[in-house]
Amino acid sequence: MGGARFRETIKMGLRRYAAELVVSESVPGKSIAWRVTGGMPLAGEARLELKPLAHGRTRTRWSGAFRLTGLWWLLEPAMAGEVRSSGAAELVRLKGTLEAPVPMPAMVS
Repeated sequence: MGGARFRETIKMGLRRYAAELVVSESVPGKSIAWRVTGGMPLAGEARLELKPLAHGRTRTRWSGAFRLTGLWWLLEPAMAGEVRSSGAAELVRLKGTLEAPVPMPAMVS
């Protein structure tokens, strides 16, 4: 399953881009993959795989490959570190979101 389109604001260096993406694969509770279709000088695809563990925990595996397009490819070596650190920060935020306690609705009597 896939095909849903969405936009995400992505910061590259000092600029922000309204990246256009499409979900290329979606298996509920197991994986999702998406690829860049426009809006920025970047091409590639990413995948997030989820594996349930004991005690309500989930192992997350992110993989992907991206490359800069146009003249931006000249900056690729300089930007590699930024991409790695922003990807790691995204996974930390995802972990916090997934492991946050779910508030219980108030009981009305």
